[in-house]
Amino acid sequence: MNIQKLFSDKKDLSTFIKFCIVGGLGTITNLVIFYFLADLLNLQALVASTICFLVAASQNYFLNGIFSFKEKFSGYSFKQYFKFILVSLLGLAINLLTLSLLLKFYNFKYKIFPQAIGILFGTIINFIGSKIFVFIKKELKSEDSAH
Repeated sequence: MNIQKLFSDKKDLSTFIKFCIVGGLGTITNLVIFYFLADLLNLQALVASTICFLVAASQNYFLNGIFSFKEKFSGYSFKQYFKFILVSLLGLAINLLTLSLLLKFYNFKYKIFPQAIGILFGTIINFIGSKIFVFIKKELKSEDSAH
């Protein structure tokens, strides 16, 4: 699947916008917790970022299921949650790499700025993975298949 096809119709664009809204809420959750852990409690930035990832990714899975991909969502499952976490781990890897490189080569007064940049880089990867790997199709329930 190519990236251009992901946004070929209004439905895909609408899904992406909803995904970004959920992601925005996840980003706020991530940054608030990160600021508290890294800047106020002085926890090592990569450890703080990992904790933030777990909280925000879980929140995003639940919200994306009922809001962004509701037409492909038949209820929460551990398998689907696990797949979402795997996709999100790729976003985390991009986030941590970006955070590490920016902290190594630039002097930021607040570590929250390179953290925000890392989050931005993971958004497209997470959307593509969610669309083609996690929220694939809505499973038909027995009462739906009778109609």
